[in-house]
Amino acid sequence: MKALVELARVLEAIEASAWRDVWAAAPESVRASLGLRTVEREGALVIAADHIESLLMNRVLGGGLQGSLDTRTLDAIEKFFAGRQPYAINLSPLARPDGVTGALMDRGLATYFHHVKWARDSSPYTPARATDLRIAPVDAALAPAWAELSADAFVHGAEGGAAWLASLHGRRGWRMFVALDGAQVVAGGALFTHGSCGWLGMGITRDSHRARGAQSALLAARIAAAHAAKARWLTTETAPNWEDLNPVSWRNVERAGFGVIYDRPSWIRPPGLPPAAKPAG
Repeated sequence: MKALVELARVLEAIEASAWRDVWAAAPESVRASLGLRTVEREGALVIAADHIESLLMNRVLGGGLQGSLDTRTLDAIEKFFAGRQPYAINLSPLARPDGVTGALMDRGLATYFHHVKWARDSSPYTPARATDLRIAPVDAALAPAWAELSADAFVHGAEGGAAWLASLHGRRGWRMFVALDGAQVVAGGALFTHGSCGWLGMGITRDSHRARGAQSALLAARIAAAHAAKARWLTTETAPNWEDLNPVSWRNVERAGFGVIYDRPSWIRPPGLPPAAKPAG
């Protein structure tokens, strides 16, 4: 159990580091217009975008692993979000203290959605089926197109969102890749590395170009880039393999050699969406 807790700390920490840097990269004008804020509480990263209604952009990462999600910490998180957007606590099943899920329910939080936390080493991966799209690293010329595509999905098209994501290009630890159909950017994905770990995220494909192997090829490119950056361990998240969800991302990640580490439920307040019918872990 001790080894699993340490693994969870490492995997959650690299993901939190990536999102911490996403917020740090925001131009001041975008920070003001979108209401971007962050705070650290007992080892947990708390991020907020006050003018974007999104549980991805308003959430708590890594709580209960480096520190404890005790009453004082939960009070501080509630105060941080008070009167603003709904938020999520992405809770590792290994979080402390014991009984934290009961404490969350007592506060009116409920589980809505799970992320599945995956990990693998950085050994090379070659997809079984080649794509007919061209895979390229994002340079200064491609950064605006990558950011525009990604912002539609991850910043919900908010004004200034593309400029915000474009500012990640050239920052330490970041590598982005795109799939191109001719000159058009049709899919993308990001890699953030720090020390011996890497996080893969922001995978997006245009509806018109699905089922053409773009994401498998982008996974392979990012894994290779992580290996070149001396990262030993990689992590990513997908939706769970529930019957009512499309399992494409799950299958792509599984084929790329990632293994499931745990399900991570999202606890939300206020519960603007119905609680999940599935158990929270």
